[in-house]
Amino acid sequence: MTTTSFAMSLLASALAFGQDAGPIVCWGANNYGQTVVPKGLFTAVAAGEHHSLAIKVDGSVVCWGKNDSGQCNPPSGGFVEVVGGGSHSLARRSDGSVQCWGSNTLGQCDDPGVTFVQIAAGRWHSLGLRGNGVVRCWGGNTYGQCNAPAGPFVQVAAGSFHSLGLRPDGSVECWGISSPDGLQCVNIPEEPLVELTCGTNHSVGRALNGDLVGWGWDSHHQLDTPQGAFSTVTSGWYHSIGLLSNGELIQWGWSGPGGSLENPPAGRYLAAAAGHFHSLGILNTSPPCPEDLNHDSAVNFLDLIIVISGWGPCGTPCDADINQDGTIGFQDTAQILSAWGVCTG
Repeated sequence: MTTTSFAMSLLASALAFGQDAGPIVCWGANNYGQTVVPKGLFTAVAAGEHHSLAIKVDGSVVCWGKNDSGQCNPPSGGFVEVVGGGSHSLARRSDGSVQCWGSNTLGQCDDPGVTFVQIAAGRWHSLGLRGNGVVRCWGGNTYGQCNAPAGPFVQVAAGSFHSLGLRPDGSVECWGISSPDGLQCVNIPEEPLVELTCGTNHSVGRALNGDLVGWGWDSHHQLDTPQGAFSTVTSGWYHSIGLLSNGELIQWGWSGPGGSLENPPAGRYLAAAAGHFHSLGILNTSPPCPEDLNHDSAVNFLDLIIVISGWGPCGTPCDADINQDGTIGFQDTAQILSAWGVCTG
């Protein structure tokens, strides 16, 4: 549904591994072709209810899956962020302008025509965060999910009928469903957070130390957040996905197709997104650590010999130029020595 691990965090996660793009893998329900993987390298992924979205290395958006409302007919051009709602999609350009396509039954594609630094999509509503911290919402507002409080905010997220905003001090604001049998906006954690994501009726936050905390409905164990130092988190309808700092992907929540009992492809991940009953991610295909030049899972004399044998200017990109300064020299040797031992990534 809504994957609100926005583009900056996705790209930061990718760069932390020395790679800013990778191939896509998908798992879970495929009744609309939402897990039929496109070819190529991608920098960001997102998921709607039954459709998937991604940004290619050239900035163009690719969509696949259910397309009954045109939610898989992206506009041309380059984009830096993409998000998926129920049956609509949004993308943001580098200049902050937004384009929306797909269902517009409740005005969820009637963006206000201003620039944003981040966007989010709920089932029938959309949000945008302006550079001054003000939140703009449009689309379905049956439960007040578009009644955003005054800013400033540093991130927004959207569920089916609720919305979240993250304050500069790490506190959380929630608006939308909050009735006695609607738990989306109650039991919000008091500790400061640095990232927010929404599922259909639950929310997850990430603290500065990487700990996760969940609130809202727990009908499918979506609040059973795992332990660990997570670098980013994203939520689907009834399940969530977290990435550890080493790229390991962990799921929890819904135990059917697309949920925690359906194993994702093995590997380290740069980014992930969760839809209704499907999930997708960008694989990190780079070596576990750049110092392991011969890829034997250890940094040792064999890697040092590779550096010494290639000593001097490196006119074209080469693995032995570990710090990528155009020369194989003492700095590369020092990096080999500092990483000496088993290569754990």
